[in-house]
Amino acid sequence: MRDPSQAAVSAGVLLAWLCGAELQALDKTRGVLKTVVYWGPGSPSAQKELQELGRQHPSFPVPPSPEDLCTIMYTSGTTGIEARKHSRINEEMFLYLGCTIGYWQGDIAKLVDDISALQPAMFVGVPRVFDRIYARITDQIKNAGLVKRLIFNWGFSRKLYFMNQGSRQKEAAPFFDRILFSKIASRLGGKVKAVVSGGAPLAPHVEEFLRITMCAFMVQIIDRKKNIFKLSQGEYVAVEKLEGTYKKCPFVDQVWVYGNSYKSCLVAVVVPAAGPVAAWASSQGLPEGLEGLVSNDKLRAHILAELVAVGKADKLKGYELVKAVHLDAKPWSVDDELLTPTFKLKRPQLQKKYQAVLDAMYSGLKEGRNNVKNKIVAHLRLRMGIHHKQRKLVSLAALVLLAKHRRAAR
Repeated sequence: MRDPSQAAVSAGVLLAWLCGAELQALDKTRGVLKTVVYWGPGSPSAQKELQELGRQHPSFPVPPSPEDLCTIMYTSGTTGIEARKHSRINEEMFLYLGCTIGYWQGDIAKLVDDISALQPAMFVGVPRVFDRIYARITDQIKNAGLVKRLIFNWGFSRKLYFMNQGSRQKEAAPFFDRILFSKIASRLGGKVKAVVSGGAPLAPHVEEFLRITMCAFMVQIIDRKKNIFKLSQGEYVAVEKLEGTYKKCPFVDQVWVYGNSYKSCLVAVVVPAAGPVAAWASSQGLPEGLEGLVSNDKLRAHILAELVAVGKADKLKGYELVKAVHLDAKPWSVDDELLTPTFKLKRPQLQKKYQAVLDAMYSGLKEGRNNVKNKIVAHLRLRMGIHHKQRKLVSLAALVLLAKHRRAAR
């Protein structure tokens, strides 16, 4: 935009949240740019001016003809103004400008191979796609040798530090870009200059990871309000934020966190990651088939402990930590109507599918709390010498108060 004559461009797009001085430079583009598309809010005065120009120069409708091109835009219908519309407009604009657009095979397990083959300059996707790339790369790093892991962690921390200090992407750690991050970027074609994520919030740790390892500018376009609800004790929960945290767990491929205003805690349904689960099962002397393992209590307890550990490491509050988990071997998909076409969770449909499971988890939690309470009551009654006939007349609260009173008297 600063010198469009050198770029030989005839059309440009301005995104309101990315441009500042560029708007002031529009006068310099006279005679060069033929079309400018502005994406963002307009001022009331500009809108009135536009309406007046329309009144002065009316244009009559032009009926379509059989030779005209037509496109059909569909959405998942789960949100208001969908990111799919933004994606569609950009696709058609790039086609108009003569750009090439590549599409994946439809199998998310082959996504990285598709990107490597296409070698995109701009990579547009939804958080689910970037979560998968993050999981695949980090899994490879964890399985690398000690020296390689140390070098990666050193380079990652150094580049992150200098970027947080204000250094540009290419200036933050050029040495590590050359010997380390360029190899990761080459797996994604090696030509990515910008990454655009839309449709739902991208987890901060995934965005940070991609900014550093892909050596590219990162843009987030979010089109929906976060799913927020209140627990029975009055605490508000931003569930998508929590799911972003729990996705850091290497045993998790997909996760859905559930709670409502009648419950005091959260539970989760997890589709486990096959590779890490198989490795864990082998170390425990268990069969490695995921279908059989998801019903294993030992695995369920292990994954719950891993989720809690990840949550505590991310400094989640106590009520944000899941208290129970159910495992399902079958990944959620668009075909079974549990995900939208942009891979967002369809929460009402998930609740309908797992309602019996949710009820069982909450019932188990309540039973567990009652068992603990009964043990405490029995212990206190025994210590205080309360007779059998008096047991029903003494509540747990009274027993606790009596115990405190006796300790104070001593």
